[in-house]
Amino acid sequence: MKPETMAARDRAQRAQRLATATTTVSATVRVTMGKVFISLVFALGAAAVHAAGLAITNPGSLLTASGLNSISGFSGQQTATFGTLSATVAGTVTYTYLGSEAGFTNGFGTASTSFSSLLNQNAIYNGLKPSQVGSSFSTGVDAGQLNFGFATVYPSSYVGTVSNGQTYSASSVASFAIVSGGVVNGNSYDFFLAYNDPFPGAADYNDMVIGVNFISAVPEPKDYALLLTGLLFMGIAVRFQRNRATPAS
Repeated sequence: MKPETMAARDRAQRAQRLATATTTVSATVRVTMGKVFISLVFALGAAAVHAAGLAITNPGSLLTASGLNSISGFSGQQTATFGTLSATVAGTVTYTYLGSEAGFTNGFGTASTSFSSLLNQNAIYNGLKPSQVGSSFSTGVDAGQLNFGFATVYPSSYVGTVSNGQTYSASSVASFAIVSGGVVNGNSYDFFLAYNDPFPGAADYNDMVIGVNFISAVPEPKDYALLLTGLLFMGIAVRFQRNRATPAS
């Protein structure tokens, strides 16, 4: 084979290898950029879900809600406080029923006339439909005190309600305590609401337990910073792609 032919063949092979390498790098960068973008979306969503938007106002005395150990997913001593749960910004609050250890029929909701959007397992004995553990509902809120409450609807001699904003000391009267959030049965919550119904002689705060999550209506500054950081990395990836795709002279 003539040297000129061999040189031409070698140039063609190098060009082919370069094109293949460029295509591989381009595809890798595209996949990487896609992963970065998806990660950003999930990160922003997680940041919004756990955004600082709830606070305990008018905090009262502390107590140990040891009765929470009887609710699936809770363990150890739970420190709770009396007080008012408020939103610091506008957003959406989700309330989730986590369980109940009670002989009375108890409910929770945002309608002060009944507080029965969620009902514990004893509701079935009174012709009502009990809520399944994990049932939830969401409501939009403005900044300020949240509108919710608990109620005991049976037996008739103990019927009563307690609303957010009413505070008590630990006793057997109808009251609720607020517990800092955590993970229960694989789900994360910002706060827990622990109800104590008016059954005489018991102050265990496990008669109905509600998990609370908050999503801010407007992303916080730190969420924008996260987005800008991600866009910066995507820009660097694009520049890297262009540099690798340019053949050496």
